[in-house]
Amino acid sequence: MATKIPVDGETEEFKMPENPKLEWFQKLVGGYVEFVNFPDGSAIMVHEEGRLIGLHPNFKATSLCMLKGRPQPDAYPIVGIAIFFSREEMEEMEKESPEEDHTGKRHNDPIDIYGRVSDPTDVDN
Repeated sequence: MATKIPVDGETEEFKMPENPKLEWFQKLVGGYVEFVNFPDGSAIMVHEEGRLIGLHPNFKATSLCMLKGRPQPDAYPIVGIAIFFSREEMEEMEKESPEEDHTGKRHNDPIDIYGRVSDPTDVDN
């Protein structure tokens, strides 16, 4: 079960639909999606432009990132609604049928399809 972490911190677990599409993910966070991947294979999904449009800080999601080994500087907390996916959920998304991106290339990796990977250690990203 995925976990929704709104700004107020009241978490809610929910079941993902089978073979979710990009629009479903975008609806959850209210815009473009960005995944923050953790070393254990789990991930958190956030609104990619949340800081730019002034979404409120999400202290519970920021704390989760820190606990999972991805510290966020105080100046850049997670903002807006965040969705936590377990390692198992991320693996399940990777198993789903490949989709074509805008170049016609087929992918099995949901990060390529559903949003940019947020990895501060990746200087090419």
